Amino acid sequence: MHPIIAGEVRRAEALLEGYLGLPPDSIDLASINLTRFKGVSLE
Repeated sequence: MHPIIAGEVRRAEALLEGYLGLPPDSIDLASINLTRFKGVSLE
């Protein structure tokens, strides 16, 4: 993967982890199943 793209992917993963309150490096966009988070309340 191109280094710029890889950096943007990691940035997106970090944003999702922060938004969902997950620990660092817990999301891999290549294999994430977003439907499992459907209906999750963040409050």
